[in-house]
Amino acid sequence: MQSLDLSRYKAIIFDFDGTLYDKKRFAIHLVLNMPTRAFWLLAVQKVRKAIKGKDFSSSDAFYEEFFTLLHKSIGSKHSVEEIRQWYFDGYMPLMHRVLTNSYSCQPGANELIEIIKRNGMKVAVLSDYAMIDERLKAIGITAEFDYLYSSETAGALKPAPRPFSIVAEALQIEPKDILMIGDREDTDGLGAAQADMDFMHIVRKQKQKKTRHDATWSDLSDLIKKL
Repeated sequence: MQSLDLSRYKAIIFDFDGTLYDKKRFAIHLVLNMPTRAFWLLAVQKVRKAIKGKDFSSSDAFYEEFFTLLHKSIGSKHSVEEIRQWYFDGYMPLMHRVLTNSYSCQPGANELIEIIKRNGMKVAVLSDYAMIDERLKAIGITAEFDYLYSSETAGALKPAPRPFSIVAEALQIEPKDILMIGDREDTDGLGAAQADMDFMHIVRKQKQKKTRHDATWSDLSDLIKKL
């Protein structure tokens, strides 16, 4: 990965969770901060896994299916509307609170983003979750991005390719000139490939590097500083 020339790209898209910060033990922190809803928290992950990669065409259609399945998973004791309200008013603020209290962005993230932009490249974030701006601030990222986009807004979680294509169109850059950086090959990597983008797989440790597109955050930092 050290031989990769980042200067050949016109834009870089970052995944959020697990890429711009190390999300180790994140699920545990969620449960510890909302133990009375531990089952609901697990149900959210179960349902999101079940519909990942499916394209519902719109945000409204996505949420309709998501909350219908979540309601079935949690049980009929609670209404779909009650679960919907908890997701937006409880679950999402909980994510923000956990990030604020327990996590920080990757070392030098703000500086690296600024270096990328100074070299004439655009920078975006593509996350499966919403509240991207708030969550960026929660982990201490103050650098300005050219575009922030949630797959939920598109109505299609990764690895559905349409959210990737939407970001490319918003940046006004051809997908072949964009590098997607993320921590999951099955979502970030597959989605990028289907959208005709190159992919860099962020791993936590050097020993986890198995293929040529694997890199630690330190590797990426070195590459950016060479721009």
